[in-house]
Amino acid sequence: MTDDALPSLPFAVRRLVLEVEAIDVLRLPRFAGSALRGAYGRALRRLTCMTGAPSCDGCRLVQSCPFPRLFEPPPRDLSHVGLRANAFSPTPPFAIEPPDLGGIPIAAGRHWRFGVRLFGHAWRDATLVIEAFRRALLSGLTTARASGRLTRVILDTADGGHDLYDPENHRLSTCEEVPQLLFKPASRLSLEMITPLRLQSNGRRLCPSAFTARRLGADIARRARLLSAVCADSSAYASARQWPVKDWLDDLEAARTSADLHWMDWERFSTRQKRAICTGGWLGTLAITGLTPAGSALFQIGSVIGLGKECVFGFGQYSIEDNTPRTYGAFDAPRATTSNASGPSVERVLVVGTDQVF
Repeated sequence: MTDDALPSLPFAVRRLVLEVEAIDVLRLPRFAGSALRGAYGRALRRLTCMTGAPSCDGCRLVQSCPFPRLFEPPPRDLSHVGLRANAFSPTPPFAIEPPDLGGIPIAAGRHWRFGVRLFGHAWRDATLVIEAFRRALLSGLTTARASGRLTRVILDTADGGHDLYDPENHRLSTCEEVPQLLFKPASRLSLEMITPLRLQSNGRRLCPSAFTARRLGADIARRARLLSAVCADSSAYASARQWPVKDWLDDLEAARTSADLHWMDWERFSTRQKRAICTGGWLGTLAITGLTPAGSALFQIGSVIGLGKECVFGFGQYSIEDNTPRTYGAFDAPRATTSNASGPSVERVLVVGTDQVF
């Protein structure tokens, strides 16, 4: 298989690291991606919506308004990226990297960090994205409405990071660097789940015994195509439509997976539904052997865009031991072990300053 036939993303992925100073004491839930996404969505709607309507249904401005473009893409024909028309819902062009601070109170005056990955054209609206997060943090997180002040925004780059935000003047600097994904061919990969992995089939959750390399690869290819539909241009559509996905998946038939995973239940509160929702996912490691270069590249793409359901909350994020694509600079997160009285210890990635003691 030639290099031209290897999987590659037809859009750029940029990672922002947002640093926050706590104004009030803050206690985040264990997986705070849902809380951060919800606060961001409410702030973005107030910032951009011209009608004041509670939803975008039936709005005549839906095609030009930044809110659906950045947060809730409307249904569309997906056949132009190689998927069945209207078979899947478009996915938002961002993903939260939640901090691992669940249950630990953050004292007023302390600083903490979280990440946001922006896919493709979402970078054009980075000013809106950052301003919406600034307002969301000031309005407060969780039911306690604990406020925070955005003090720094770093664009993670190969040379260590570029400061984008001036908190004194609320101004953004520019950076035109486009991150490059440098994949390393490997016949064996070890995937460590940083956040819970949720996979379903016909509305039922899948167990690790169903986590074949082909099934996982198909999910990554589908998500890459869905993102191409909402955050890329027409040339990317053509690229995604012409991907030899069947060949890649056929190659993965020979690969073997072994899982060391455990299920972790988790509960989040849905502001839209006004109720608590029980969810959860698999944590641990997945080893995949017998990979071709195409299969290896596909799983490395997954480590950048996410795998499974609820990726926008930050679920389905994994690292690849000694082989993660080098898109991030000086802000690679340090390792730490967290424990929960109701479950086993889990090794995760912290996106917080190493000089902070909580």
